[in-house]
Amino acid sequence: EQAAGKEIDLEIEAPGAAIKVAEEGSKTIQDEKEFIAWVRSLDDKSHYDLIVPVTENMLMEFQQLDEGDVVRKKAFLAGPDSIAIALDKTTTTLLAKSLSIPVPHSVLLNKHENVAPSDNYPLALKTSQSFIERDGKTVYSPVCIASNAEERGQFLEKWLPYCPVQ
Repeated sequence: EQAAGKEIDLEIEAPGAAIKVAEEGSKTIQDEKEFIAWVRSLDDKSHYDLIVPVTENMLMEFQQLDEGDVVRKKAFLAGPDSIAIALDKTTTTLLAKSLSIPVPHSVLLNKHENVAPSDNYPLALKTSQSFIERDGKTVYSPVCIASNAEERGQFLEKWLPYCPVQ
C-alpha cells in the first residue's frame, strides 16, 4: 500500500490476534513481550521512520516502554494523560459530553449498587476499561451484545466485581 508517497509495510491488530505483514504473510502473537520483540525485529529489518499504534493493545504496549526506547521514539503517541482518557470509556464519554459531542445514552453500573432489570434488548455492555486487573492478572474484557436478561446477567456477574460496566 502507499500513503502520501510512503509505502505501508504492515498492519498490526494486537497481541493474540493475527498480524498481517505484506512481505511475510500472517503471524499470531500470543503475549506482549513477543509482540514488542516482533516489532523490534521488523524495525531492525526495515528501519521504520514512524510507527503508529492504532489499537488499544498497541497503545498500552508502546506506552509501557521506556521513553528512551528506540521503538517507542518512533511511535506516534499522545501524552500519558491523553492516552489514559482515551483508554477509559467512562472518562471518554464524560469528556465528549462536556464538549457537546453527541454520545449514545448509557448508564454506568457500579459494583456497589443494585442493578435494575432491563427490558431493552439487544443491549451493548462494556466494562469501563478493556484491560482489567482480575485475580492478580491483567485480562481483556470484550464488549458484549446481550440478547436477553440471562446474557446480561452473566456479563455483569463476571465483570461487575472488578470494575464498573456501561
